[in-house]
This record gives sequence, C-alpha cells and structure tokens, in this order.
Amino acid sequence: MENKTLPVAIFVLLSLSICFSGCITSKEGFVNGTVTINGSAYTQNMDRYVVEAGEGMHPTSWTMLGVILVNGGSANRDETFLGDLNTSMLPDGKYTIRLTVTDKNGVTSQDRVYVNIDNIPDAQTRSCPAWTCGSLHEGTNSVNISLSPDQYGSNMNCSIDCACEADSNMSIKTEGYIEDGYDYLIFRARNLTGMWEGSFSTYNATEKIRFTSDRSNDGSSGYGGFNITEIFCSKYCFSSGSSDTEYISRVALGTGIMSSNRSSYSSYDSVLTALQRGHTYTLSVDVTTDSPYDEYVKAWIDYNQNYNLNNTGEEIDMGEVKVNSTYRFSKTFTVPANAVLGRTKMRVSDSWYTAPRACSQMYGEVEDYAIDIVDSLTSTTSSTSTTTIPGQCSMPGDDPPCGTVSMGEVITHINKWAAGNAGLSEVIDLINAWAQGN
Repeated sequence: MENKTLPVAIFVLLSLSICFSGCITSKEGFVNGTVTINGSAYTQNMDRYVVEAGEGMHPTSWTMLGVILVNGGSANRDETFLGDLNTSMLPDGKYTIRLTVTDKNGVTSQDRVYVNIDNIPDAQTRSCPAWTCGSLHEGTNSVNISLSPDQYGSNMNCSIDCACEADSNMSIKTEGYIEDGYDYLIFRARNLTGMWEGSFSTYNATEKIRFTSDRSNDGSSGYGGFNITEIFCSKYCFSSGSSDTEYISRVALGTGIMSSNRSSYSSYDSVLTALQRGHTYTLSVDVTTDSPYDEYVKAWIDYNQNYNLNNTGEEIDMGEVKVNSTYRFSKTFTVPANAVLGRTKMRVSDSWYTAPRACSQMYGEVEDYAIDIVDSLTSTTSSTSTTTIPGQCSMPGDDPPCGTVSMGEVITHINKWAAGNAGLSEVIDLINAWAQGN
C-alpha cells in the first residue's frame, strides 16, 4: 500500500488573534490562561490526532496535561478548532506544542509551534525612560523617544500618549533595530519591530507609542536600540517611500530651490516659494538612483486648501523615465485663477516602476512643501522669467531659466525675508536687479 503524507498544520488562537507556523501574537509572544488551538489534522483514513506540550525547544518528554481535544481527537479537522490548552496546568517557561496525526495504518505526521507560558507576572528589571512628546503643532516636531541598549531590561513595558491638534493625522520617524520575536515597538496597532529606519502613520490625532521587552532575558544580544526623532502632525493624508535605492535630491519651483539627501519622507515647514494665481511655472524635480531604475514622479498642490490632494486639477504628472544616477524631471503648469489665497501644501513623490499616489507608501521618496498662493494683481509681469538673481544660478539649465527679475519675485523675496527665510542683502540685490531691468 502506498503511504501518503498526512496534512498537518497547527496554529494557536487567543483573543481572536490567529498565528500560523509557530508565531504567537498575544502579549508579544507570551500566552496564559486557556488558549484555543486551531489547525488542520486530517487524512482519508484517520485514526487519531494528539496535541502535547513539552518543555523547551527540544523536549525530552511530552504531556497532555491541560489538553482537551474535540471528540477526543478521533475525527478529521481542517483549518478549524482542534482543542483547548489550559496553560495554568503547566509551570511558566518556554514550551513546544506538538500536533501528531496518525492514520489506521500507523503512518504519522507532525507539526510544532513554540510558545512562552507566562501565568505569573515577572518584575520589570529596568525603569522606563522619561519620555515626553511636548506640545505638538502642525508640521514637524522634534522629539526623543528612545531606548538605548544600556537602558534595556527584561519585562519592560514603556509607553507614552502623544497628541496632535484635533482633526489631524500623526506620523512618526523612527530609526534603530529591535530583534523580532523578543522585543516590540508598537505604534498604535502597527508592529515596527525589525525596522532600521522609516516613517509610519495613522489617521488619528492621538496615538500611543509602546515598547515591550523580552520577558526572559535581561539584555538581548540582538537589541540595537531605537530612537523616534520626529513626529509629524498634518491635516493631510500621509505618504512615504520605503527604499534607499532612489530618492528626490532637488526640487525647484518659482524662486525656491531645495536640495536634500536620501530619506523615506521629509516635511519642510518653511515656504519654498510663492505662486501667483493665473501664472505659469515650471516644476523641476531631480531624482537620484543607485542603479538604472524606472522612476515615476508626480506632484500635487492643494489649490482649494481643503486638505485633499486628490481633487481634479491639483495633480502634476511629470512622467516616467529610466534613471541612472541623476535625472531632472520638468513640467510646466498654470496656477488656477480661482486658487484660494494663502498658505497651502505641495507634495512631490518619486516612485519606482509604478505611478505614485498622493496617499500611499511606495518604493521611492515623498517630500512635502509649504507654498504661498498670492493674488496675480501684485505682479505686473510673468513670474516665469526667472528663478534667481542673474549671475547666481545654482546650476546651468535651471528651470525656469535665470533671466529678467520680475516684480513678483521681488515681493516674494521681501516676504521670505520678513519671515526669516531670506537674507536682507539678497533682497537688496534683487531689488537693484529689478530696477536696472536685469
């Protein structure tokens, strides 16, 4: 008779959280009380299935103490309830849970998962750091929510509640490494374990940041420490890149130029430039890659200032190009004559292979900028004639090209100087250049 492998799989269900192939989510890897065992134990010639527990990762003996099986383990069970395990019947510690299925010919098959039984709480061996969020405002907030390796202890449970203004969304920027399966950094319901660097968001103004450590080791060889360096508050949806192989290295629009290094997400609070209603501009975006990649760039400007970047007419599609090293994307657009006056947001996104969306995570980078929409009546000439003072172009071929200074640019630089974002000598030079018709 031909022997066939018996389908066997086991996973543990506790508090409606399913774990496959030995992964336990409850209490960050620890279980207590009565846990429900779900899985698959079936064959065409079923004799029985048994669930047993053994101490450690390589048990020398097995027990069914505390185990109650459906129908005594005598019937097929396919991806469903197998039985219960009362963990309080066993001493605390690491255990292997073994499922064995046997057919009437004596052929067996097994599957295992690993759990930590923890019915007796352990004492926390280190105090939590004194974390603070401060008063969070719209935009970028510098914070220091961290735990270095020399602060680490077992059974730590540290948390802090942070809040942006009402009707805002929150995102955090974190760096460091936390060993998966032992220590956990949780941002709301998202597990950030194993992350070196990244920006992560929720669509809520108030969130809890929580760290829990391994309950059995006072100091883990795999723990590298973490540091949350920034919290972003915004009424806009959040978007972020997730790759270090391509990034936005330069953005130029109107009188503003911003160069930057690689990052998954950057938010610039100072005003990049002013745009006049009804006038035409050219947006330039430099994308830098480590190898030849197909890169797709888009931008969005919230002209009606309703905190939604997906309205008709607000997208600037800059196209797709295979980039090897650095390439400058350029696109000319016209500001609507009815654009709402005042401060608004421009989002620039670079994505590998696929077109970026205003509210998503992708391979590439996302940068947010503040833009001032001004009345076109404040300028007598088109502001597309120049970006910088003649003779002071940062690079040949800047878009728009260097050339005659317009009154609109003079006004923009005066406003930037008043806000502390431009030097007085630069403003004077620009006024002189405009007065001389340069």
